Amino acid sequence: MLFVPYPDTGSRTGKPDTSGTTVEFDWTPFGREHSWLAPWANLRIGIQYIAYSKFNGSRDNYDGYGRSASDNNTMYLVLSTIF
Repeated sequence: MLFVPYPDTGSRTGKPDTSGTTVEFDWTPFGREHSWLAPWANLRIGIQYIAYSKFNGSRDNYDGYGRSASDNNTMYLVLSTIF
């Protein structure tokens, strides 16, 4: 009952197996030893992309409603500061 076919989150195979690749690129313009207002101004800017090769047990039609694993690929913009 936990992994039954259902739009978006379901599993046609009844398995929660998921696999993919995560790539992230970061840049730290402030926060180094000799940067502006060091060591108090810290900033990190990044972008992260998650590409699924398998989602909920299948590459294609994983939920029984025609969705593919790649339909869940996601891109994040990361902006963080630490004081």
